[in-house]
Amino acid sequence: MCIRDRLEYGINPDGSDTNAFTQRNIFVGLKGDYGIGKVGKFDTPIKESGVKADQFNDESIGDDKNLMVGETRANNMIQYSTPKLADLMTVTVAVAPGEGRQAQDNTKDGDTGVADTYYASAVFEQGIFYGALAYAGHEAGSLKFDGATAGVDIIRATGFVKLIDALEIGAIYQQATGIDQANGGKTANGSDAKEKTGLASIAYTFDAFKFKAEYGQTKGDLTDIKRTAMAFGVDYKLSKALTAQVYYINYEDKNRTVNTISDPTTDSYGVGLVFDF
Repeated sequence: MCIRDRLEYGINPDGSDTNAFTQRNIFVGLKGDYGIGKVGKFDTPIKESGVKADQFNDESIGDDKNLMVGETRANNMIQYSTPKLADLMTVTVAVAPGEGRQAQDNTKDGDTGVADTYYASAVFEQGIFYGALAYAGHEAGSLKFDGATAGVDIIRATGFVKLIDALEIGAIYQQATGIDQANGGKTANGSDAKEKTGLASIAYTFDAFKFKAEYGQTKGDLTDIKRTAMAFGVDYKLSKALTAQVYYINYEDKNRTVNTISDPTTDSYGVGLVFDF
């Protein structure tokens, strides 16, 4: 058995953030023959389940957090992951206390239990194939586009295949459902609010270059708002640890008005350096 820990912070070098450093994955845990247990603040099982299929993961403009909910790094999580069962599947369960927040389903109650928010995932890996099914229950926060809700329930399915060493294809399907809040809650129609997301990605590696593209769409049932996202990028491996990037991202919202602008569209171009150590 061994101790696992991580202390990870992010920094925005252009100075636009109020805080110079932001907390990322911070946890301590144990790893042994019976699996991995850890506590702290870290990516939830539902967020982790989609990482392979998101070619722009953790790239702030292109990350799929701009398309759908569930890309959460939760506080005070307690998580257990099994060892790989039958050399095929890993199961993960996690809980997080509500810490006295207003109950998501009743404005007159408070969430004071250990497992007010809960997660589960099953990850299948065999050869060239990766698949995952993940669930989040009573995750705090509003839906992305389909109206204000106190919390959401999320189910996500992810598939990823590396057909050859150079070619990667991935896909995500997700449904997020709002939670009703009784006794005068402003989100009394929460269960009518649903967002469905589909995302597909492809990447091809040639020598030191990696060419990647992604397309996704989220549609709300209650508001009929629809966001589409297109992303194109090229990574160039300067060394084992250093990668240069260029990318183009486009977001288009239908049936939405923002500051008197109907159906807003955003185009972003960027360059970056990624250093792994």
